[in-house]
Amino acid sequence: MIDLTVVGAGPAGLQAAISAGAAMHAAAGKAAYVLLIEAMTGPARKLLITGSGQCNITHTGSVGEFLDRYAAAGRFLKPALWEFPPEALLDQFRAEGMRFETEASGKIFPASRRARDVRDLLLQGCKTYGVELLTSRRISAVEAIPRGFRLSTGRESFDTRSLILACGGASYPGTGSDGSGFRLVRELGHTLIEPRPGLTDAVIDPFPLSDLAGISLPGCRIVLKRDDRGVASLEGDLLITHRGFSGPVILDGSRLMQAGDRLRPDFSGLGKNAETELLRWIERNGKRRLLGAAELFSAPERLFAALLREQGIAPDSRAAELSRSERHAVLTALCSIDYPIRKLGGFKRAMVTVGGVSREEINPKTMESRLVPGLYFAGEMIDIDGDSGGFNLQAAFSTGHLAGESAARSLGP
Repeated sequence: MIDLTVVGAGPAGLQAAISAGAAMHAAAGKAAYVLLIEAMTGPARKLLITGSGQCNITHTGSVGEFLDRYAAAGRFLKPALWEFPPEALLDQFRAEGMRFETEASGKIFPASRRARDVRDLLLQGCKTYGVELLTSRRISAVEAIPRGFRLSTGRESFDTRSLILACGGASYPGTGSDGSGFRLVRELGHTLIEPRPGLTDAVIDPFPLSDLAGISLPGCRIVLKRDDRGVASLEGDLLITHRGFSGPVILDGSRLMQAGDRLRPDFSGLGKNAETELLRWIERNGKRRLLGAAELFSAPERLFAALLREQGIAPDSRAAELSRSERHAVLTALCSIDYPIRKLGGFKRAMVTVGGVSREEINPKTMESRLVPGLYFAGEMIDIDGDSGGFNLQAAFSTGHLAGESAARSLGP
């Protein structure tokens, strides 16, 4: 019988296998039989496309600062992040010669800017501890048996004493993260929080700004509205796309959004001071074209002009010639337009999955199931999702490490 089997060779699964192998080797002085099973023809397909192939592996900040980046899941993640914090993750790779670069935003990348290098060092770590990797094996069924579990692919079966499920979520299904692992969770009696796309864009319909795709506004404040009530205030970089809004403020806030909600961005960047600043500018620049007022606001000139036209105001109007109602329309264009969300980007566009295995049914100190002894979970298939910027990969590595070490300890020397 296999000592430990990990299903899913993404970041969480690879880390779980490495950490389990290292712990078993330290305890017994020899390699234990750790099997890593992957459904795709090669491991870590999704890892290879993270950060546009550059692999934003983690982020700067203390563990305490990280916890705020996972909404309600922060408390659950605390033991895993303390056990394997960002610096421990980086040190693991540094020990193998990898160097890192930190951007001003706090995002951390390998200096080579190649996700493939991260994948290769993880695979090398598996080899170091004798982990056997089997690819092109999709687990079709799992059942608890005396002293362990039986996994089946339909053509072959594997009996294992301990099991870590790190099958990923349902985002970017072409990489193997297609949600199929959730069926195994149900077979083992666990509750599944309905999966939905996370870290995705908002599709606006109608969207009058589609011709301005590519314009980005740093530090844009947005109010998320539902049934004419504000339900959240969001702030961050906003990107206009051909079909709606994206950028960090939308990606991070998408976990709160649903079809039918409305987004109200403050393109002025001035908040409550917008009206006062506009009136001052008009007093000083009455002979100038109204379009010149763009210098006051966050909105680039092209966007400002388009917003004015949407309100029926000619950008070439002289500032001093504006009526009171037209001045109000300028402010409405900048700060008070609601854009209806027709839908959120689906799983093919979403970076992560919101939902998954219920956190209530997992021991956060070990990642072991509270329902099935010997069963552990790691990574995106747990109901955990973080902000963009390396937080989700860190959660995958941290939960994978804790699951691997915990499973190894439970097996004994």
